[in-house]
Amino acid sequence: MTGSQPDEADSLPEPPPDLAERTLPMVERTPGERLLRIHRATDGAIWFGWDAANATFRSAINRFDSPSQSFGMLYLALTRDGAFAESVGRKPRSFRSDKELAELRLSTVVLARAVRLVDLHGGAAVGAMGATGVVGVGPQSLARRWAQALHGHPSQPDGIEYRCRHNSDELAIALFNRVGNDAVVPVDAGDLVRDRPWLLAMRSRHQIWSPPN
Repeated sequence: MTGSQPDEADSLPEPPPDLAERTLPMVERTPGERLLRIHRATDGAIWFGWDAANATFRSAINRFDSPSQSFGMLYLALTRDGAFAESVGRKPRSFRSDKELAELRLSTVVLARAVRLVDLHGGAAVGAMGATGVVGVGPQSLARRWAQALHGHPSQPDGIEYRCRHNSDELAIALFNRVGNDAVVPVDAGDLVRDRPWLLAMRSRHQIWSPPN
């Protein structure tokens, strides 16, 4: 047979036409809460994906990025294990040298104000708006369409809270750029190799191997 393969997300719930009329399940994170992020040093701890050279947000490459490039996202996690799962751990069973990992930064940021997040953990409340928990862990094409719809909801949520795809015990947060850079304040940063036992544990869990010599 020839022709394109169907999108894996085709059989999963799309944002319903009446989403704007539905009440979103929300969770609030309060001022002073610490969140973590693993990122390239060149991007900085606070980066919503703005491409200054082209005066637009980057093309969609992460789970909740805007498919139309009309808004940006800042990805964070509640713990460093979650931050690893959402960054390096996104590509399990792969080779990454310590030199490569040392070029990444593990940053801690603090919320300067309360943020209201759409709760995509799963459960009855998520089902009431026409979604399932798979939106947070399933195909990225589907997640991006949901992000676009949630960003446009009249309640104007600040972002999305969801379970990490590669470590379902952990929670992650995607903040819409409309919260502004002042909503989160960087307080600490370091490289990934400074805590060797933790890094080895993360390598083992996610099968991120050192390249053979």
